[in-house]
Amino acid sequence: MRGRHIGEYQGFPPSGRTFEVSGQITFRFRGSKVAETWLNWDYQGLLEQLGAPETAG
Repeated sequence: MRGRHIGEYQGFPPSGRTFEVSGQITFRFRGSKVAETWLNWDYQGLLEQLGAPETAG
C-alpha cells in the first residue's frame, strides 16, 4: 500500500509525508462467501514513516 498522510490517523496529525507498507490478506471461503479474513501488515513501519517515535520491542 502507498499513500500520503493527509488526515489524522491514530492520533497523529497530517504530516503530508508519503508512505509505503507491505503486508498480506488471506481469505477463507465457505461456498461463495468469505468466512474468515486474516490481515498482516507492517504497522510499526507505517507509524515510523508518519513520524511516530520508535518503540522498544
